[in-house]
Amino acid sequence: MNEENLEYSGFWRRAVAHGIDALFCVLFFWITDALNGGHKELAVAIAVLQGSTFYLYTFYCHAKFGKTIGKRIMGLKVLNIEGSPISFLQSFKRNIPLFIESLPWIISTYFVISNIPADQFHNLFLQPKAYRQLEDSMRPIWYFPVQMVMAVFVAADIITMLISRKRQTLHDMIGGTIVVHQDELGRAAHVDENPQRIT
Repeated sequence: MNEENLEYSGFWRRAVAHGIDALFCVLFFWITDALNGGHKELAVAIAVLQGSTFYLYTFYCHAKFGKTIGKRIMGLKVLNIEGSPISFLQSFKRNIPLFIESLPWIISTYFVISNIPADQFHNLFLQPKAYRQLEDSMRPIWYFPVQMVMAVFVAADIITMLISRKRQTLHDMIGGTIVVHQDELGRAAHVDENPQRIT
């Protein structure tokens, strides 16, 4: 496949695809929260699982299919820079920043849950709003500054995509990948360099 002719995806289509994937993950969070049942030990395991969910989901889907559900809906596919399917190693490297972004939440949530007495935690399970307020107030002092740093990285990720010729984000560059449009048959769409003229 001629990589130079591929039609690279821009910001908005990728953003919508990301939003669709995030909705699926939020639904998963609601289900796992309900399964918790107010048990502190189980809540710790669920927090780790929730924090890793988006990374594991995108890593597997990109490596196996070249696309997540959101990208499938939006007609996008992740390829390597030569225009071929990506490997599991490329998907792993591409998603490393996403996992790093999740770590502060996982670690701080573990810290919060560990410092709530078991009986209080069970009562808070029945009061989600009160639990969220307590959770925010108990997060380590480093959590919010680290979140700001992560926000800067996300902004840099977007800016890089907007100015890159191949519309690559920073994590695309790390993984050696590109995101392209697909036609209705699932083939990578390309720009015709020699369009036929009607005479």
